Amino acid sequence: MIIAVSNRVLVEQAVDDQAKKSGLVIPDESRHTMKIAKGVVLSVGANINIGAYTDTLVGMTVYFNKFAGDRITDENGEEFLVLKDSDILAIDQK
Repeated sequence: MIIAVSNRVLVEQAVDDQAKKSGLVIPDESRHTMKIAKGVVLSVGANINIGAYTDTLVGMTVYFNKFAGDRITDENGEEFLVLKDSDILAIDQK
């Protein structure tokens, strides 16, 4: 089990619905100009600072620059993203 530490947030990045099984991606002009990705928060470090959402962030969808953070893989081969709290651009309150 991987958990975030310090001012980091562990995110499971949403799968790009434009990708095909072959790995080819269908280009879309608007997707190239917007470099935003989203994912679901799995774990938060003890020192994150995201205002009122700090305590309830796990399970929420967050938006971030698609090039932000560090990718890690667990022992089962699942890939996750570790972001700094300052990398989070927006939170979906659904």
